[in-house]
Amino acid sequence: MNLRVRYSEVDSQGVVFNANYLNYCDIAITEYFRAMGQPYKEFLESYSMDFHVIKATVEYTKPARFDNVISIKVSGKYAGPRIFWTIEMSRENDPICVAELVYAAIDTGNGRVRRIGDDIAAALKLEHQT
Repeated sequence: MNLRVRYSEVDSQGVVFNANYLNYCDIAITEYFRAMGQPYKEFLESYSMDFHVIKATVEYTKPARFDNVISIKVSGKYAGPRIFWTIEMSRENDPICVAELVYAAIDTGNGRVRRIGDDIAAALKLEHQT
């Protein structure tokens, strides 16, 4: 997916404020669900499962600036109750940053951690983490 940097997302130095990259990750994962035919709200209702971020790391290599178009690639692996997302951001094939997020699957009925089944992994096209 592509995302254009808005003026409100840059800081006084003219570059994207670092916390906004996590917002971009959230947007990209939401769009990933949609691209897999599982809009997030429908996914929650169909599988009675939600996700909580339990870890997030971002490695910045170059800044993005106002009006830049950022290309974002999302890939995911799963093991037990966790999804391990890798989000790569670039501008014209020049890497900007790589984020790694770990989600824990939560049963929306009882609020407990829940294992990700093969059906969910297949629906989201997730690889098994080895």
